[in-house]
Amino acid sequence: MGFRVLLVLVASLFWAELSHSSALEDATYLEPEEDANGELTLYTFWSVTCPICHQMKKDMAEVEGIDWRMIPVGFSDEGWQWAVEAVGLDAAGDNLRLARELEIRGTPTSFIQDGDTLYRIRGGRPASFWEELPDRFEQMQSGAQ
Repeated sequence: MGFRVLLVLVASLFWAELSHSSALEDATYLEPEEDANGELTLYTFWSVTCPICHQMKKDMAEVEGIDWRMIPVGFSDEGWQWAVEAVGLDAAGDNLRLARELEIRGTPTSFIQDGDTLYRIRGGRPASFWEELPDRFEQMQSGAQ
Protein backbone atom coordinates (compact mmCIF):
# COMPACT_ATOMS: atom_id res chain seq x y z
CA MET A 1 0.00 0.00 0.00
CA GLY A 2 1.51 3.32 -1.03
CA PHE A 3 0.97 6.61 0.67
CA ARG A 4 0.08 9.92 -0.88
CA VAL A 5 2.74 12.54 -0.71
CA LEU A 6 1.93 15.96 0.69
CA LEU A 7 0.31 18.10 -2.04
CA VAL A 8 2.08 21.31 -1.15
CA LEU A 9 5.53 19.71 -1.38
CA VAL A 10 5.22 17.57 -4.48
CA ALA A 11 2.03 18.84 -6.12
CA SER A 12 -0.06 15.94 -4.84
CA LEU A 13 0.21 16.65 -1.13
CA PHE A 14 -2.84 15.59 0.86
CA TRP A 15 -3.79 16.57 4.41
CA ALA A 16 -6.74 15.04 6.25
CA GLU A 17 -8.25 15.67 9.63
CA LEU A 18 -9.86 12.91 11.65
CA SER A 19 -13.38 13.56 12.89
CA HIS A 20 -13.25 11.90 16.32
CA SER A 21 -12.48 13.61 19.60
CA SER A 22 -9.42 11.83 21.02
CA ALA A 23 -6.07 13.58 20.81
CA LEU A 24 -4.54 11.13 18.34
CA GLU A 25 -7.59 11.02 16.16
CA ASP A 26 -7.66 14.83 16.02
CA ALA A 27 -4.07 15.01 14.76
CA THR A 28 -3.43 15.99 11.17
CA TYR A 29 -2.09 12.92 9.43
CA LEU A 30 -1.24 11.59 6.01
CA GLU A 31 -4.12 9.45 4.81
CA PRO A 32 -3.43 6.09 3.15
CA GLU A 33 -4.37 5.88 -0.53
CA GLU A 34 -6.59 2.88 0.13
CA ASP A 35 -9.26 2.32 2.73
CA ALA A 36 -8.19 0.97 6.11
CA ASN A 37 -6.90 -2.55 5.62
CA GLY A 38 -7.46 -3.73 9.15
CA GLU A 39 -9.15 -3.16 12.46
CA LEU A 40 -6.02 -2.14 14.34
CA THR A 41 -5.09 1.54 13.97
CA LEU A 42 -1.46 2.48 14.51
CA TYR A 43 -0.63 6.19 14.86
CA THR A 44 3.03 7.00 14.18
CA PHE A 45 4.74 10.31 14.83
CA TRP A 46 6.98 10.57 11.80
CA SER A 47 9.68 12.91 10.49
CA VAL A 48 10.90 13.44 6.94
CA THR A 49 14.44 13.69 8.31
CA CYS A 50 14.25 10.27 10.05
CA PRO A 51 15.78 7.36 8.09
CA ILE A 52 14.11 4.80 10.37
CA CYS A 53 10.74 6.44 9.62
CA HIS A 54 11.35 6.01 5.89
CA GLN A 55 12.19 2.32 6.39
CA MET A 56 9.04 1.91 8.48
CA LYS A 57 7.00 3.46 5.67
CA LYS A 58 8.39 0.86 3.24
CA ASP A 59 7.72 -1.97 5.71
CA MET A 60 4.17 -0.82 6.49
CA ALA A 61 3.29 -0.79 2.78
CA GLU A 62 3.46 -4.59 2.89
CA VAL A 63 1.66 -5.15 6.20
CA GLU A 64 -1.99 -6.22 6.28
CA GLY A 65 -4.32 -5.85 9.25
CA ILE A 66 -3.11 -2.41 10.34
CA ASP A 67 -4.57 0.98 9.42
CA TRP A 68 -1.38 3.08 9.63
CA ARG A 69 -1.71 6.83 10.20
CA MET A 70 1.45 8.91 9.86
CA ILE A 71 1.47 12.06 12.00
CA PRO A 72 4.19 14.35 10.63
CA VAL A 73 6.21 16.27 13.22
CA GLY A 74 9.59 16.81 11.56
CA PHE A 75 9.15 20.02 9.63
CA SER A 76 12.80 20.77 9.07
CA ASP A 77 12.95 23.81 6.83
CA GLU A 78 11.12 26.96 5.81
CA GLY A 79 9.61 25.20 2.79
CA TRP A 80 7.51 23.04 5.07
CA GLN A 81 6.32 26.00 7.12
CA TRP A 82 5.36 27.88 3.97
CA ALA A 83 3.46 24.82 2.76
CA VAL A 84 1.54 24.52 6.02
CA GLU A 85 0.61 28.21 5.95
CA ALA A 86 -0.42 27.98 2.28
CA VAL A 87 -3.12 25.40 2.97
CA GLY A 88 -4.36 27.19 6.08
CA LEU A 89 -3.55 24.45 8.58
CA ASP A 90 -1.23 24.66 11.54
CA ALA A 91 -0.46 20.97 11.32
CA ALA A 92 3.14 21.47 12.36
CA GLY A 93 2.19 23.39 15.49
CA ASP A 94 -0.76 21.18 16.41
CA ASN A 95 1.12 17.94 15.86
CA LEU A 96 4.18 19.20 17.74
CA ARG A 97 1.98 20.26 20.67
CA LEU A 98 0.41 16.81 20.71
CA ALA A 99 3.88 15.21 20.58
CA ARG A 100 4.91 17.27 23.62
CA GLU A 101 1.74 16.29 25.50
CA LEU A 102 2.49 12.62 24.83
CA GLU A 103 6.14 13.15 25.85
CA ILE A 104 7.54 12.00 22.52
CA ARG A 105 11.32 12.36 22.48
CA GLY A 106 12.09 10.90 19.04
CA THR A 107 10.70 9.48 15.84
CA PRO A 108 9.27 7.12 14.98
CA THR A 109 7.03 6.77 18.01
CA SER A 110 3.83 4.81 17.51
CA PHE A 111 0.65 4.35 19.51
CA ILE A 112 -2.19 1.87 19.45
CA GLN A 113 -5.35 3.23 21.03
CA ASP A 114 -7.69 0.87 22.84
CA GLY A 115 -10.51 2.93 24.33
CA ASP A 116 -8.87 5.39 26.71
CA THR A 117 -5.63 3.40 26.88
CA LEU A 118 -2.63 4.23 24.69
CA TYR A 119 0.07 1.65 24.04
CA ARG A 120 3.38 3.22 23.04
CA ILE A 121 5.93 1.64 20.69
CA ARG A 122 9.20 3.57 20.58
CA GLY A 123 11.61 3.44 17.68
CA GLY A 124 11.85 1.24 14.65
CA ARG A 125 11.10 -2.46 14.52
CA PRO A 126 11.74 -5.13 11.88
CA ALA A 127 8.97 -5.74 9.34
CA SER A 128 8.14 -9.05 11.06
CA PHE A 129 7.18 -7.14 14.24
CA TRP A 130 4.56 -5.09 12.36
CA GLU A 131 3.26 -8.17 10.54
CA GLU A 132 2.69 -9.99 13.86
CA LEU A 133 1.35 -6.96 15.75
CA PRO A 134 -2.41 -7.43 15.05
CA ASP A 135 -2.32 -11.01 16.35
CA ARG A 136 -0.18 -10.10 19.37
CA PHE A 137 -2.46 -7.19 20.25
CA GLU A 138 -5.55 -9.40 19.95
CA GLN A 139 -3.96 -12.01 22.23
CA MET A 140 -3.03 -9.32 24.74
CA GLN A 141 -6.59 -7.98 24.76
CA SER A 142 -8.18 -11.41 25.19
CA GLY A 143 -5.75 -12.21 28.02
CA ALA A 144 -6.73 -9.01 29.86
CA GLN A 145 -10.43 -9.88 29.87
